[in-house]
Amino acid sequence: MVDNRRLSLDMTSPAIVIKNRDKSSVALESDDTCLAAACLVQNRSYRQLVDFDNHLDDVTADWRNLELNELIDTVL
Repeated sequence: MVDNRRLSLDMTSPAIVIKNRDKSSVALESDDTCLAAACLVQNRSYRQLVDFDNHLDDVTADWRNLELNELIDTVL
């Protein structure tokens, strides 16, 4: 899960949080993850994100987000 309150251009704290069964939270701390998230937020790449509901509205929209995944791979 992404904690939107932690998202910023400089990504000083991890924004990806893993929820456990006991309702506790663990932040995923990785320099690569923070770097990729910061670059994607700065470039506003989230505008390209297509979820399955978008795909159901427009079947030409690829919910697999292949282009966005390629962009993430180049950042990492």
